[in-house]
Amino acid sequence: MGAVDLLMELEEIFDIEISDEAAENTRTVGELQALVLSLLAENRRPQDAADVYERIKRILIEFHGIPEARIRPEATFFDDLGLD
Repeated sequence: MGAVDLLMELEEIFDIEISDEAAENTRTVGELQALVLSLLAENRRPQDAADVYERIKRILIEFHGIPEARIRPEATFFDDLGLD
């Protein structure tokens, strides 16, 4: 599973649509968290930032097998987490 799979999972979980342009410009876990929060706010469904981060982290751990210690807001999907 790669970055595209992660985005698709998040779209389904949060019932949002992430544009190709936004996806291409999102390089870190923190940037993805901010993007999801922004899309939720646009759809008038704001959520707690910590909850969104934890859900992203759980997906990375459970479905992508990434060790929890490697997941940080500044971690890049390609270089640090090895998603393709």
